[in-house]
Amino acid sequence: MRFHAHQLFGALLGVGVWLAAARSVLDSKNIILEERELSTDSYDDYADIEPRNASLLFARDTDVPMPDDSPPGFGCRSVCGTSTPSSKKKRHLEARSLLQKRVFDPFPPLENTQKARDQYMITHVDALTPEQEIVPDQATDDYATAVTAPLGTTPVTYGMAQICGCTWLAVISQKRVYLAHYWESLSFGKPPGSTYRLQFATQVTNFLTGGFKNQPSLASVADDFKGVDGLQAYIYTPESEAKDGTEEYTDKIAKMVSTINGIIGINPTVRAYAAQDKGTPAGKALLLNTGAGHMLFNYDPTGGDRAQPFAWRILWESSQVATGQWKAATT
Repeated sequence: MRFHAHQLFGALLGVGVWLAAARSVLDSKNIILEERELSTDSYDDYADIEPRNASLLFARDTDVPMPDDSPPGFGCRSVCGTSTPSSKKKRHLEARSLLQKRVFDPFPPLENTQKARDQYMITHVDALTPEQEIVPDQATDDYATAVTAPLGTTPVTYGMAQICGCTWLAVISQKRVYLAHYWESLSFGKPPGSTYRLQFATQVTNFLTGGFKNQPSLASVADDFKGVDGLQAYIYTPESEAKDGTEEYTDKIAKMVSTINGIIGINPTVRAYAAQDKGTPAGKALLLNTGAGHMLFNYDPTGGDRAQPFAWRILWESSQVATGQWKAATT
């Protein structure tokens, strides 16, 4: 049997088209599988995601660089990251136990001076147990962290220190509290080998919806927030180095707000704080010896000294910045 040149060419072309179509179908199935895995597995190791998956991951957030990848004026202050030294000097176990029994120690303290308020924050944050730390002591891993607990008949205390450029979130209702911390260098910056978009997606927006490395997501406890009485939410984020009173990462925080709204149904209140520079002797001294960068959350169902039953409060940098109270615990 003889084949003319044009017949042979046509046969080869047909085989090529068939192979291309088959490969396209397989690639499509692989992409769908990869996207499904990224959507459902809360504990994907983002450091191992192949570059081709990065666009899939970030497609659920935004597909273009964000204007505040390099905000105006940024770079003068040292970036807050996992290398930030801990100031924790763990108190004697008996002293710590005594403080834990007094969840709602009066604040401001009876001696209502700046020095006394600062010492209150230092003492109570130093007294936290490992389970009460939003950011584990001497944390060196490369991910955001979060804690959550029901607000019922058991007192709840959480806190952290050395916040000097990072962003933190608090969501509270009559049923539950959710608190999260996002490293500035990892969530809003660009470590070597990554991109701003991938970091923000994995460390913030996807963290809110899917969690990471055994850290709870906000979405996993959304039923205790959305539509529940007493719902409040707050984001504290560093102030711009170029313009006082504005946020350093305006566009990323706006994306964070919209993601949270999609989960719990309200926009969190955003507050910018003046971050201390841990890279300078003066900034480091303030973080170690004052209430700067210290945060506490307290919930007391029983009512204590100068507290109402079923009351909660947030203390931040030696001031009470949020509070709530209801008549009885929600079962």
